Amino acid sequence: MKKIHNIYLRLFLTAVCLLPAPITVKAQELPPPVSACADSQITPFTDEIGWVYEYFDGVLCRRRYNYTKNCWIGDWEKV
Repeated sequence: MKKIHNIYLRLFLTAVCLLPAPITVKAQELPPPVSACADSQITPFTDEIGWVYEYFDGVLCRRRYNYTKNCWIGDWEKV
């Protein structure tokens, strides 16, 4: 009789240990990612250069102008 109780006890303890307990699992809500350069502004390092056209004595001429540094580049040339 003691042997049967021992077997039932072992089976009961094994069943209790093997059956998983119900556990509620939820995913953690993460805050939206913040960009490393969200607060900074993009600063261009290249000069913005364009052509300026003018007529001198009825002749069309052009000259390059640096809009970044506000200065002329080169001399007037005929087109």
